[in-house]
Amino acid sequence: MASAMAFGWRRVPSAGGAVPPPPVVNPGYDVIVLAGESNIVGYFGPIDPVLDAPDTRIVQWSSAAQAVVPAVDPLDHPDQAEHPEHISTVGPGLSLAKAYIAAGRLDAGRQILLVPLGMGSTGFGGAGYWAAGGAGDLHAIANVNRAMAAGGGANRLACIAYSGGGLDRAMTASLFASHLDALVARWRGSMAGAAANTPFLAAGRLAGGANTSQPIIDALETLPNRVAYTAHVSAAGLVSGGDNIHLNAASQRTMGSRFIDDGLPAAIGNALAPALPSAPRGLAAVPATGQVALSWRWPAAGVPMPADYIVQYRPGGDSNWVTFADGVSDDTGALVTGLAGGLAYEFRVAARNDSGQGDWSSVVSATPGIVEEIAEADALRHWLYGEDNPGFVDLIGGETMTAASTVPTLHAGFMTTAGRNGGMCAEVTADASAMTIIVVGRPTAAALSGLGAAYAVNTRLSLAQGTALGMRGAAIADPNKFTFLPKPNAAHRVAVDAAKLASWCFMALSIAAEVRRIDYIGDAAGAIVSDDVNDGLTRDYAPTANRISAGDGYWNDSSAFTDPADIAELIVWHRALDRSELDAVYARSVARLAARGIALS
Repeated sequence: MASAMAFGWRRVPSAGGAVPPPPVVNPGYDVIVLAGESNIVGYFGPIDPVLDAPDTRIVQWSSAAQAVVPAVDPLDHPDQAEHPEHISTVGPGLSLAKAYIAAGRLDAGRQILLVPLGMGSTGFGGAGYWAAGGAGDLHAIANVNRAMAAGGGANRLACIAYSGGGLDRAMTASLFASHLDALVARWRGSMAGAAANTPFLAAGRLAGGANTSQPIIDALETLPNRVAYTAHVSAAGLVSGGDNIHLNAASQRTMGSRFIDDGLPAAIGNALAPALPSAPRGLAAVPATGQVALSWRWPAAGVPMPADYIVQYRPGGDSNWVTFADGVSDDTGALVTGLAGGLAYEFRVAARNDSGQGDWSSVVSATPGIVEEIAEADALRHWLYGEDNPGFVDLIGGETMTAASTVPTLHAGFMTTAGRNGGMCAEVTADASAMTIIVVGRPTAAALSGLGAAYAVNTRLSLAQGTALGMRGAAIADPNKFTFLPKPNAAHRVAVDAAKLASWCFMALSIAAEVRRIDYIGDAAGAIVSDDVNDGLTRDYAPTANRISAGDGYWNDSSAFTDPADIAELIVWHRALDRSELDAVYARSVARLAARGIALS
């Protein structure tokens, strides 16, 4: 409790000699909001009796008790109810408040009222805890408003300190930025005492942390370029307590001080004056046949954010740059086409905003391939996977596949799916009373190690077709088999013997409307096995909204769909190819994939 003199009153004896009780005086609180996920809470200790000692000038709003209580570590974040075992952990809150006092920002007689709102494993995605109308969003607004009404004095909202982005690490920079910017605007408009210039301080991410991703780093670092009176508070040099996610106690104290010493002055002075963008960062180039895919990161500075990027290229050694005509877009990537195969090119990018064009990026080089990748002319869809096709676009109609959940990892000439629910999906809308599906794939090395155990082989390609209401097909988990299957009947499948699984396999399934089926397999040994049978099975393919997947795309609730697979090529026809046609496609696929580094034969 604060001393009597701290609040400006003293004991004066009455005429009868009795000392009257002190008057109730509360000049008001400087309210500081602590919001976000676990690093605003603190998961490591121990509490230091000196460094983390309470201060009578610092109190906290307990959302559990709905009252002002002493501020001691661990603070009364909602997360404490989820982790009652955290009894000696340190967050940034107390150090932040002490830095606020040390900087001379707390007027005499006033107190700091911290409003701890942190909750681990939360974000804008998932359950939408911090999204508009989410549980955390509503809880924060309600409790800040109650804290601002506490005490009966003249309270003021000093700043909002935020730490987040771990749960949302898979988001793109633009998506996370849109959520974060909306949260700043929403809280400034909904919290009592807030205004358009209420400082909002966003903590940086732990460098190399398990929950750290470059898009989230970019979104946080460029917040001050997008929203006035905000600041990014660097986490440079801070370390975890051992889990590579949460800051240790010393780093939490440092982050708390940085919020005030670095972040608050920067936010107060950030009126968002127009400025040219700095150079785009991290320019990278991935070559393909006659084209190069470029990607880059947002500039670190510039107001407002870029509305367009200028992409230029030139043959190596040439002094003249050529501007690539890619229209106006704020996308951080471009596919430069029309390049000569086998010739080295240099590339650079500059950002443009309302203030003008900024500096050029560093120059990168790439050499497009010289082998023309010819799609199967009469196929409905034809995908070649790998680093040169980051958009998963087919060669015929430009159909883009989307991830069922986890995006596969791209390599030179192929992709590796993520196993359960890790496939890529596309809609195929033509009549499918007859069809042919061809895939070139192999199990990963990790998956191969499980072969032989009964029903333990969880590696497969899942090429499934079904209605828009849900995919009706999936691969089958058979011992010693590498299978793929288009539904509706489990007998419509191709299975490759385990002995062939050490190399790439070409697998085709041709199903005719007149109940004739061909199974066709080709591998690196040159062996070709076919099975031309009249199976008498009923065909039941929907005429519209059929879905094809490479990798598991629907049956993710089964333990049979857990292992990854490598996939190089996928081709789909809505007609049944005969044996001679399959021979010809196989030969073309061997040549096509050899140029991409895949040894099919």
